[in-house]
Amino acid sequence: MNNIEKINQICIRHLNVDFLKNVELRNKHFFSKEIDASVREVVLVLLDIEKELGCIFSGEFLRDEGFSSFETVIGYMGLN
Repeated sequence: MNNIEKINQICIRHLNVDFLKNVELRNKHFFSKEIDASVREVVLVLLDIEKELGCIFSGEFLRDEGFSSFETVIGYMGLN
């Protein structure tokens, strides 16, 4: 399983969204009406990505709303 698939599995677990099957949602904000995630769910996605993939998201990235969609997350990690 590659890292994009791992991130997608984490999103399925916490957001109930499969971004590989629902490509049109990849650029949607996690808090948009289409995804409708709670703050808790997004934090769990963040923590699980850091834990399972061994990466750390910078405070600047988080502060500037970089952790806002599937695409921004994989872009930050250089996976897109």
